[in-house]
Amino acid sequence: RQPIRATLALAISSRALRACACRWLKSKPFTARRRSSQADWAKPLAQPTEVEQWSGYRELDDDALDELAGEIVEEVRKRGPFLSLGDFLNRRPGGSGDEQWMGAVQAAIEGVGLNEALKGPGRVAGAGDFGNLPGAGLGDAGGGMARSAGIPGYLMQADVLAPVANQLSPRGDTFRVRGYGSAKDAGGKIIAEEWCEAIFQRLPEYVDPQDEADVARADLKGAVNRLFGRRFEMVSFRWLPRGEV
Repeated sequence: RQPIRATLALAISSRALRACACRWLKSKPFTARRRSSQADWAKPLAQPTEVEQWSGYRELDDDALDELAGEIVEEVRKRGPFLSLGDFLNRRPGGSGDEQWMGAVQAAIEGVGLNEALKGPGRVAGAGDFGNLPGAGLGDAGGGMARSAGIPGYLMQADVLAPVANQLSPRGDTFRVRGYGSAKDAGGKIIAEEWCEAIFQRLPEYVDPQDEADVARADLKGAVNRLFGRRFEMVSFRWLPRGEV
């Protein structure tokens, strides 16, 4: 949860300084646009006639950011493991429930109610809005999608992901581990030192092959897999000269 919150907060900080004239920010702006046409925050208001929701960009304070980060973690646990970056970003047409209609981040946004104010009477999409078109189930996704989805006051997955888009990549699960050892004489003086470095990679397969790689943790059959998870493999090892440490 904390790494996700930190990633969101740090990634948007530079955009926050470009997007508004304030010197010190107490809230974080979220927008998929590089520049906003208005320096004021867009507000999620119940009545469509209230103009503050139609321009600017949404803000999230620290408490809302914490809630969103926690809900993203829950969505990752529910949907993972993701087979690709696209699997994380996009909805799953062959899935069920919210997975069929929205990606993990949008589901998290709706799950913590960040757009709830825009879902008042007469503003929630229903099956009748779609007529004979496919997608009528979207009206029930995320606790009910608003007809105003996409306006500046409605927080979308794109608003959250745009600031970190250039940093998103599939996790390589590669780790560099360095070790140090020394020998001392009878007087305690160090007479020899060595440094080494190993590169480890976590593989998709579990330690015990009885479980396939795409099996969710909650459905694992092997006790070894529940305890140790995925396999690790040492892909390289080398001794390090003193000057490289």
